[in-house]
Amino acid sequence: MKRVHTAKQISCPECDNPVTKVTCGNSKLGRKYRYRRCESCGHKFKTSQSLSETDAKETIVPYLDTVLLRRQERLRGGGSSKLNPSDVREIRKMWAKALYKDKQEKIHIAEQFNVKERAVDNILTGKAWSFVP
Repeated sequence: MKRVHTAKQISCPECDNPVTKVTCGNSKLGRKYRYRRCESCGHKFKTSQSLSETDAKETIVPYLDTVLLRRQERLRGGGSSKLNPSDVREIRKMWAKALYKDKQEKIHIAEQFNVKERAVDNILTGKAWSFVP
């Protein structure tokens, strides 16, 4: 297999900074895909290059940020979560009003929402649902 050289400089499509870093890459269907991140603004984008052509140029292709897509899906009420953003806000309110902030209270809240106590703990510590105000 012949080696395909990456372009020396691919400018960021957001800020036009020429310094970008390849975070990972893979080859599919005769093309080399590289995932890049801008050193200046942190924008993530994807480039594609043909493996069959000798001096093929790298082009920017649409990049779907799967983490962002999953968050947007959850905010719309979809996804596989038992909770939705309004439930998360209610859990936080119940915890703020609780007289005794202990494990028993977390278990009580979890039972009301049909989730495990660990899910409530993750919400309260910011490990889960931190994007919900």
